Amino acid sequence: MMLPTPRSRATALSCRVTALVLVLALTANTRDVSAQEPAAQESPSKRAEPSSGTEAHGYQPLRTPPVNEPLYSKGVGLGMIAGLYGAVYTWTYFAWYKNRATTEDIVFHDEGLFGPDTYAGGSDKLGHMWGNYIISRWTANVLATGGWEPLPRTLIATSTTMAFFTMIELKDGYHKGFGFSWWDMAFNTAGNLLAAGMILAPRLDEMFDFKVYYLPTRAYLRSLTQRGVVDAGEDYSGQKFTLAYHLTSIDAIKRDPSLQWLRFVDVTLGYQSKNYLPQPKSENTDRLQEISLGVAFDFQHLLDVLYDWDKSPRGHVHSSLRFFLEGFGVPYTNPYLIKYQKNNGPAPAEPDDAEQTEEP
Repeated sequence: MMLPTPRSRATALSCRVTALVLVLALTANTRDVSAQEPAAQESPSKRAEPSSGTEAHGYQPLRTPPVNEPLYSKGVGLGMIAGLYGAVYTWTYFAWYKNRATTEDIVFHDEGLFGPDTYAGGSDKLGHMWGNYIISRWTANVLATGGWEPLPRTLIATSTTMAFFTMIELKDGYHKGFGFSWWDMAFNTAGNLLAAGMILAPRLDEMFDFKVYYLPTRAYLRSLTQRGVVDAGEDYSGQKFTLAYHLTSIDAIKRDPSLQWLRFVDVTLGYQSKNYLPQPKSENTDRLQEISLGVAFDFQHLLDVLYDWDKSPRGHVHSSLRFFLEGFGVPYTNPYLIKYQKNNGPAPAEPDDAEQTEEP
């Protein structure tokens, strides 16, 4: 049985932890973390003043409606975060490190970036960035619901997320079969920096989302049903990492009734690698790397319309659903307009001594 590589394990961690925190986010009644406190002080009379058609058609710019009061204390929020990271660390110990042989010196592993023969065709690195980004955003949401101000919650969220993933990389470096990756650290850092920017700059958060569109592949479903493999984190062929630009953030579209249909449209830039992992059934299957420009349906704006967010404080259910859509796209709702596809041929044969076996 092949040992998991450090990059496969780290990205699997990102996806597993992300799935966990998003489930917790839906049950923890978190609110949005954008710096909206000043908007909450805006008087009703001021918001009712007419403008160029926005209020007349029942829609106000995003981020202006008032937000909910704290749901619990600051200490409870910190306790929830500590509990989550404690549980995840315990899982990683029993899943990866218990009874695993260690090394006296740290071992470094350089797997490259987006080359044709790199691990997962580069999707692994975007997985690191996305995992750190969404976990930092969730952590900040939990703190916001406890009444923490934008700057303190940003510093706590990004520092705890970065510290956790750094600890994982260091442990990898001292365990045989794994290794410390500077590229993993670089993309972990990028994810946290992006999260900080989104939290502290509401306008940036209004304009962009960083999300993954995921649809399980047949190869993964076979491994799940036949061998009980539940590691969806390595199902890279079914994952497309996407930067989405919300057209509803454009002032003219906000205010012009004739353009209101564009409020439901996102413009997207996506990356996906196919037939790297899971390994295809046929050894002659070509591996593909794709960059695409497309459009997507903005379900976040649909939620705003359904919940009449411009007329009342954002509810906790609304906030939780909206946050889920910050990180996950809905399958089949992101068609491409232009796509560049690179065919890298079948995977090269591994040398006989490249195989690793588990420690007895």
